[in-house]
Amino acid sequence: MTKNEEVLLQNITKALQTTSPKAEKELKLWDAAVMLPLLETREGLSILFQVRSMKLNWQPGDICFPGGRREPEDENLALTAQRETEEELGLSKDDFTLLGPLDYFYTYVGPMLFPYVGVIHHPENIKISTEEVAEIFTVPIADLLKIKPRSGTITIASKPEKDFPFDVLPEYKTDWTVRKDYKVYCYNYKNRRIWGMTARVLHSFLAKIRAL
Repeated sequence: MTKNEEVLLQNITKALQTTSPKAEKELKLWDAAVMLPLLETREGLSILFQVRSMKLNWQPGDICFPGGRREPEDENLALTAQRETEEELGLSKDDFTLLGPLDYFYTYVGPMLFPYVGVIHHPENIKISTEEVAEIFTVPIADLLKIKPRSGTITIASKPEKDFPFDVLPEYKTDWTVRKDYKVYCYNYKNRRIWGMTARVLHSFLAKIRAL
């Protein structure tokens, strides 16, 4: 190895050891975190859900958990979940505790989602932010465990655009190519319809409970 190559190797090693790896985001995904909130109700240990305000541009009226996009000041995703819960439910840090993370999700049309489970100690202090939250409701975990959600499959496919270099990659298919698929769940509870990413997080959480 030449002297120049040794220096290059040293510089490569230094660059790798002094930076933290991060996800490549060519698909323009962003990081977000939510908290799946537990609290005690008359019906037993329950999960709190939010209904998104109709004032919002993104998924107005959908059922969700408190959460949102990671901000630059958030040192980690747990702090994102905590901050968003404080903002949306009007709680202080002393009103709830994060218990730990669930499996995280790569989505295809939105964020990379990092869910956490938390427990609200003082639900009487909840004061929703009406700019983001239309209403809240709770569902007993025991009732959710009895529900068999409807499910279906969504397929993800790709298709090259006109600027694709077919001259050097002539074997590449010009039509749609199926790449991946994933499950969509829907939990119907009374007059509520819980689906989308919220249902995927809920399904993951309930699976952990069943495995206890």
